[in-house]
This record gives sequence, C-alpha cells and structure tokens, in this order.
Amino acid sequence: MKEQVITTQEKIKQAAEELFMVKGYAATKTRDIAQASGINLALLNYHFKSKENLFSIIMKERFLTFFGSVLPLFNDKETSLQQKFEKITDKYFEILRQNPDLPLFVLGEANKNPEGFAEGLSGVEFINNSYFTQQVKAINPGIQPENMLINLLSVVVFPFIMKPVLNLLSTQQEFNFEQMMQERKQMIPLWMNSLLTQQNENNEI
Repeated sequence: MKEQVITTQEKIKQAAEELFMVKGYAATKTRDIAQASGINLALLNYHFKSKENLFSIIMKERFLTFFGSVLPLFNDKETSLQQKFEKITDKYFEILRQNPDLPLFVLGEANKNPEGFAEGLSGVEFINNSYFTQQVKAINPGIQPENMLINLLSVVVFPFIMKPVLNLLSTQQEFNFEQMMQERKQMIPLWMNSLLTQQNENNEI
C-alpha cells in the first residue's frame, strides 16, 4: 500500500491551521508557521506570499467544504421543513465549533471583496431552486425563502461572533457558552417554524 505523500504546501496549511485555531490570526507569526511546518521562512513566502493570503486560502477551503456539506440538506425530499431546520442548525453548529474563526473571516471577506466572495458561493442558485424553497413557499407564499435562510444563519452565527464578549460574563456571573449553544440548538428550529407560521397567519388576516 502506497504511503500518501504530503506536499510542502499541505504541511504549511496544516501547521498554519493548527496555529490559527490555538493562537488566533493576529498572534500567529509567519515565523511560527514556518517553524511548525519544518521549513524556512523564505520557502513559506515562496508558496503563500503572506500570512493573510495563507489564512484566506485556508478559510475559503473550510467554507467551501462546509457549504458543500450543507447543500444536500436543502434538496432532501424525504425531510420536512422542520427537520431541515434541525439538520441545518446541527450542521452549522458542528462546523462553527470546528472553525471558530470562520464567521469573522466570512464577514471580513464579504466586505473586503464582495464580488470575489460571491463567485465562490456557487450553491446560492441551487438553494433558490431547491426543495427547501418549494416547502417554504408551500407553507407561506408571502415570505421570501431567502429571508428564512438569512434569519436561520443569523441566529446560529451571531453568538459565535460574540463569543469573546459573552465569555467575559463568566467572570461576572455564572455563564456557560456551550450550555447556551445546546439550548439554542433545540430552540432555533422552533423559532424558525414559529416565524414561518406566524407570518402566514398574519398574511391571512
């Protein structure tokens, strides 16, 4: 059986990803990445030019991998809309725990380079034509499916963006971020379903 050869670029990305996760982007130096990769600084710069470029490549790969893992959920004809809310919420929580820097990267990249970032969202058109969209319209024709998706992403992602601030509460009062996330994971699908049905009732009045 052939042993898989890891390229220099992969070694650098693996080392950088671990350092970014542990130390954060700002505290990670290119010299640290080179040392953890077992290469010299000149070779790192040759492959990736800068720490910013390396970080951008890593986070884009994470984002696209995540997006690809979520897309099938939108077109699953075997699950109800409520089940889709639950499964999509679970998947987002899973990826955000594994990639805590992802939300800030997405926000920064979307603001810094909206055209380039949009090009990477090849699944957006897929979602617009998905079974998820059909289900939303069937329950409530008066609501845009995009609004439901934006609301879902917002209530999932916002606490992870605010995690550093929320963690400060632990010095002032009893607070457990993970416990709060577990509670939200149960509540978010209920909120989404309530929002969808409530707006439908308002439209019928």
